[in-house]
Amino acid sequence: MNEGIKNAAPSKFNITALVENNTKWELDGKMPLKIFKNLLRKSYGNVSLSTSASSIKFHTEYKSGGTATIVSEPWQTKVLEQSSDPACGMWSHSPS
Repeated sequence: MNEGIKNAAPSKFNITALVENNTKWELDGKMPLKIFKNLLRKSYGNVSLSTSASSIKFHTEYKSGGTATIVSEPWQTKVLEQSSDPACGMWSHSPS
């Protein structure tokens, strides 16, 4: 996923969605989520990020399924709320 963000950096986007990102966001005090947010900020500036993952227990960073909804500048300030599917990890969104 990191390579995808780095390769996409020259292409500016306002809203994008990633599916099947296969990441256990909450592992080790949410370290994968923190790393991903920092990578997004370095590549795109301020972003709003909403993620989802299934409630199935995994003991590694890899976890099948999951989503990420990313809203970048200037629209990230318009995000009013974020939500996701906490049980199955099949969707996440950031309505404005």
